Amino acid sequence: MRLYAALWPSDPYGEVIPISRKPYTDIVCILCLILMLALVVVYRNGDQLGIQPLEKEQALSELSASAVISLSDEKIRVKGSGAYAENGVITIAYGGDYTFTGKCGNARIVVQADKKAKVKLIFDNAELSTQNAPVIYVANAGKTTLQTAKNSENSLCSSGEFREEFVSEEIDGGIFSKDDLILDGSGTLSLLSEGGHGIVSKDDLKLRSGDWSIEALSDGLRGRDSIELEGGSYSVRCGGDGMKSNNDVDEDRGSISISGGSVSICASQDGIQAYRNLLISGGELSITTGDGHGDVSAEPERRGWIRPGQEEPPDLDSYNNEVETLSQKGLKAGSAITIEGGSFTLDCRDDGIHSDGTISITGGSFIVESGDDAVHANESILYENASLLVPICMEGVEAQRIDIGSGSIDVTAANDGINANGLSRGVNMSRLSVSGGSVKVHAEGDGFDSNGDILISGGTILISADPSDGNSAVDYGIENGGDCTISGGSIVACGFAGMAEMFSDASEQCSVLYAFEDAYAGGTEVVIRDSSGSELLRYAPENVFDCVIFSCDSLRRGESYTISVGSDSYTLTLNAVSGRYGETVQRPEGLPHRDPGNMGGFGG
Repeated sequence: MRLYAALWPSDPYGEVIPISRKPYTDIVCILCLILMLALVVVYRNGDQLGIQPLEKEQALSELSASAVISLSDEKIRVKGSGAYAENGVITIAYGGDYTFTGKCGNARIVVQADKKAKVKLIFDNAELSTQNAPVIYVANAGKTTLQTAKNSENSLCSSGEFREEFVSEEIDGGIFSKDDLILDGSGTLSLLSEGGHGIVSKDDLKLRSGDWSIEALSDGLRGRDSIELEGGSYSVRCGGDGMKSNNDVDEDRGSISISGGSVSICASQDGIQAYRNLLISGGELSITTGDGHGDVSAEPERRGWIRPGQEEPPDLDSYNNEVETLSQKGLKAGSAITIEGGSFTLDCRDDGIHSDGTISITGGSFIVESGDDAVHANESILYENASLLVPICMEGVEAQRIDIGSGSIDVTAANDGINANGLSRGVNMSRLSVSGGSVKVHAEGDGFDSNGDILISGGTILISADPSDGNSAVDYGIENGGDCTISGGSIVACGFAGMAEMFSDASEQCSVLYAFEDAYAGGTEVVIRDSSGSELLRYAPENVFDCVIFSCDSLRRGESYTISVGSDSYTLTLNAVSGRYGETVQRPEGLPHRDPGNMGGFGG
């Protein structure tokens, strides 16, 4: 049998020229036909056979290039594949690893790879600067990693304002990525962004390791969808927010999580801001906003950030349309803040920790200095197993509902110490509850203040309130139907008797309010002893005081107790669950508060 080409040319005599006269040629042709038919069948029935065709973009994303880019003002040299340099632009075209070394004062990096490509930019003692543009622009990639080589020192600079071509597309970061961005390594890298934000990812920004220093006109670190900080060291100086996730469209995005690392932020606006949730389980955070807490008696004001060597603060108008209400909070979230651990040093012109929703603190060590509230939530605050020291603030801890279960709180406030403000009636009535821990308040306003209930079932509480008749050591919403009860723990609260309120008869534990004839200077020690002389309570309040409220589980009705104040002593016999003793105080007319509980028993 012979096969002849159907359209094979004929010789001059009209005879068809045979393909081959060798006996095995026919077999080869038959096998080729069978293979072609098999390929057609597979192509048309690949899905049914479980075979997926290899798309062009998939093939591109799986390519792995590698190159070393030597930076120089004379010529940029690319050794390897996947990248090229032209007219001051270093283009990364494929996924792979690209190492930068050397120094160039007028060039930038553009990543223009496949949408699934994995690109790694490695900086090994590299210096790169550009003008009026991002020094690194990731236009397209699946994931881009910026990595610092071991023991290397690197610097990037984007100088001047961005050109219109970038401004119109909202490409506004010294390092700007439209896709996921990762920072890691074991070297150092500094970035100066004079025209906008520092490092921006329009998707997820992951901070893993390395030593990074960012100086920017506006925000320092931005991850629109999310920011995940796992490790590394980050120093941020900026005229906007230090770290920000601002996706306000997708409900499951716009959050920040921090589980380790070291962060130092000096920002003109908020330190760390999450549009939705902020979760912190570890790490060391030092944050200064708006040049620090300032004068807590003054209204918050706009504080500009001045870069070293710059005479005037930068113009932030193009980045903030509401400069008159500039937010300068330390930690801020739109939905919830959850802190499970970590170390925090906050010095803020505005609130130290602020949530538009809830705050849960179940671990960590805090030093907070604030020009407004140290810790503020619009809804509720849960506090346990943490240490909070507030040397200066307007108000210490403020929310509609506050629950303190354990840990320690030490607050010095220019107004109220701990304040459950919010709604005053119904199921959402304000509540301040203490069931454990140690709470110390030195306030120039009310010590404990609630528009609704104050409920104490445990813990150790020391309060020194404002030395005037306009405030009280314990102030609750009796006019709103609230109650003030104690069923456990101990309290010594000193203030002025004119506005003094005390625990109600509904309490399970006895309590005393004792009003003195004369006021005592701040620092004068108050000691309560039982009839055998055993010491029950001791406290030296910071403010001037003329009354003391105290309670502990050792108090019993019918028993006698001695209150020593400096060199003076006062004796009383406890004749009620909640009794008031000592001097009768004539309250000025017009004051809305009144004393609950047993009003009898004056005189000791």
